[in-house]
Amino acid sequence: AHAVALNDDVGGKLVHPYEDVDTWTGHATVVHEIKSDLAAMGVETPPAAIVTCVGGGGLLAGILQGLAEVGWGETCPVV
Repeated sequence: AHAVALNDDVGGKLVHPYEDVDTWTGHATVVHEIKSDLAAMGVETPPAAIVTCVGGGGLLAGILQGLAEVGWGETCPVV
C-alpha cells in the first residue's frame, strides 16, 4: 500500500515484482543470454532443461516467454 501511495505522489509507474508484463519481459532476457552464451561456445541446440525457483511466478513467466521468443518453447522443459 505504501508503494502505491508513494508512486501516486510522484507520478511514477509501479512495476509489480511478478504480475507485470514488463517484469516478465525483463526476465525473458535470461533465456536470450543463455542462447547467446551457448552460441559463443559453438552450441546451437537448446539446453536439455532450465531449472528455476518459483515464488510469485514472475521469473517463471519470463523464462517461458523467453523460450518462446528464441524458438525453444517446445523443446526445452522448465523444471
